[in-house]
Amino acid sequence: AVSYPSMVAGDVISLYWDAQDTRGNQIMSASGSFSYTVIAGETRHAFIIDSLMFFPYAGQGYEGRATAYYTVLSQGETLLALSFDTNATVDTIPPGVSA
Repeated sequence: AVSYPSMVAGDVISLYWDAQDTRGNQIMSASGSFSYTVIAGETRHAFIIDSLMFFPYAGQGYEGRATAYYTVLSQGETLLALSFDTNATVDTIPPGVSA
């Protein structure tokens, strides 16, 4: 979930999800960005990554990683605030099945 002290209505939060195979090649069909505009009274927002992002090859999984980070464009501002990157290991291939 994204939460920051100055969160106010009208802020635009954008989450970037960059999927890569074990060799570091980007998997375009498992990568994407998602934006959300904060509404009054919110103190956090949870992005939900669709399960299809973990099975990009016609329903087949992959081994690799996903790097996620977000930006915030505060209401009335022109400069983006950038979060730190977070990496997650992805292994959606069943045991005994080769990648």
